[in-house]
Amino acid sequence: MMRLIAVDYRERTQQFSFRILAVIALFAAVILAPRPKGNFRVLVLDPQYFAQANNPTWLPIGIACVLSLFFPLVSLVIARQGIHADRENGVLTYLLTTKLRRFRYLASQFLVSCCLLFTILVLVMLGSGLMLLIQYPGQGLSLSQFLSPFFSLVPGIFLISGLGVLSETLPELRGQLGTTVLVIALLTLYAMMTTMTWYSQLFNFSGIAFLMAMIRQSAISAGHPLNTVLMLGGNDHLSRTGTHQLIFKPLALTQTEWLAIGGTVLMSIVLVLLAAFCLEHRPLHQKTNLGKSKLTVDLPRPKDDRFHSARTNNFRWQQLLGQQAHRLFHSQSKWWWLVTIGLWLLAWVVPVGSLRGMLLPIQYLWTLSFFSQIGWPDDVNGLSAWEGTVNHATRRAINSTLWLSVAFSLLLLLPTLLRQGIVAWPLLGWAIMLPVMSLMLGQLTKSGQ
Repeated sequence: MMRLIAVDYRERTQQFSFRILAVIALFAAVILAPRPKGNFRVLVLDPQYFAQANNPTWLPIGIACVLSLFFPLVSLVIARQGIHADRENGVLTYLLTTKLRRFRYLASQFLVSCCLLFTILVLVMLGSGLMLLIQYPGQGLSLSQFLSPFFSLVPGIFLISGLGVLSETLPELRGQLGTTVLVIALLTLYAMMTTMTWYSQLFNFSGIAFLMAMIRQSAISAGHPLNTVLMLGGNDHLSRTGTHQLIFKPLALTQTEWLAIGGTVLMSIVLVLLAAFCLEHRPLHQKTNLGKSKLTVDLPRPKDDRFHSARTNNFRWQQLLGQQAHRLFHSQSKWWWLVTIGLWLLAWVVPVGSLRGMLLPIQYLWTLSFFSQIGWPDDVNGLSAWEGTVNHATRRAINSTLWLSVAFSLLLLLPTLLRQGIVAWPLLGWAIMLPVMSLMLGQLTKSGQ
């Protein structure tokens, strides 16, 4: 089992997508570090009373607060990727025919996911240490003050890894649709776990409850109970500059809270046990549409041995856009499109106050499975190799895919733009950036993950 863990960990850390993620994690501290000046603040705490980000204890807790939102989502994708990849490339088919017990295989996947997530967390901590030297030269903090915010994320690593292993063995949650449903569920639960309740301690997948308790305890120690907490905020607080010092102290956990952490780890093991019962006993039949394709391509025969790309003199953009639209829109199921259309119609009738803050994020989270299908399928099915034989075919295919995905993204935003007017115009940048980033990541990683 240890050899299986070592081989799988080494293989997954050598993947290009993980290396890109490691680089992003290393430099995440540069982006997420709280700063005393600037129009955009990572963490704002009672700005009319406390001075913001004026001591080094703000840096680790500010970075950990933002990670508590994004780290579980990345962890879920990583935890699901191992079993999904083994199922796609035939490794799981081979393992099912051996004497290897299914629990041992799933336990190895669980531990590999935990090791990968710990690796990413350590890289974030290294970047945070470098930012301490750059942003607060000559100032120091204790080791417990630096490590305590990051340790609040550790129980969530085990819980999300167990959830990822279990979800990939359930037929209803396999694939990108299951990932989208789980991401929406995690974001919904995240909003419910900002206070120290029994369920927020037991189902501590993000660590936000411990972080908020640490912030509130430190504010009370400074003589001012906390009233305002804002993460990833704008510049509306710049006119209110407090002068009092806020130094964050490590959270003093009670015996009950330590038992809750142990219960979280135990729950993750139970999830792996349940996954062992849900894992298929025989290989799944892969559904393909190769036999349904009616596309036939006649390539010209070369007159000599030299390579000549095919040239088209009667190229029509409308035909290419129609073909690309057919491919993109048929990448999702009919049920997915029914939900998408329902959310889009709902955006025309819901109150304006909840449109931008609730429904629009749900729309884009739901459509992530659509945007994850651009940029890479042509390399997998071999179409990009054929496009290289036709003059300008690759560039035109990329441009048409980008135009269609941008148009789809703008169509999702249309109800918000028309109902909120000029206030919603800055969202146009987001609507254009999302398909562009999806196309770039798809071409770099050759994967929809």
